Amino acid sequence: MAGTLNCRQETPEDRPAVLDLVESVYNKRPEEKIFPDDRLVVEEDGNIVGFAALYRLDDVVIGAVDWCAIEDGRDAADTTAILGCLIEGMRTLKTRYNLRAIMLHTPYDEIRQHLGAADLQIGEQKIRRLSFSNPPLQT
Repeated sequence: MAGTLNCRQETPEDRPAVLDLVESVYNKRPEEKIFPDDRLVVEEDGNIVGFAALYRLDDVVIGAVDWCAIEDGRDAADTTAILGCLIEGMRTLKTRYNLRAIMLHTPYDEIRQHLGAADLQIGEQKIRRLSFSNPPLQT
């Protein structure tokens, strides 16, 4: 990891970089209208290296993260650290909306490094049932 990671809300200025990042991971460029209101980016030295979108409905106590993307070329340790930063950001959203859980859909097997972490919070003990990885798309 070359720099410090910072997780924050995505801004309109981030959109071109986010769309490029998502396209590089999922091999398709999603339409902007499919992104929900709650989107997080992870920055490293001013560059966007991670992204995740939280889909939630009013009166539903479980949210779902989709379009999780990390900059290509990152090694396992970097990917794990970026995912950890996104998880911290999602914990903030979980608290803000009083969600009981957030399901995390990600193509990164490195998410498993967080499943047994000592810092799991109340409501995250069953994260193994709520999180899973999908194999990356092949071109």
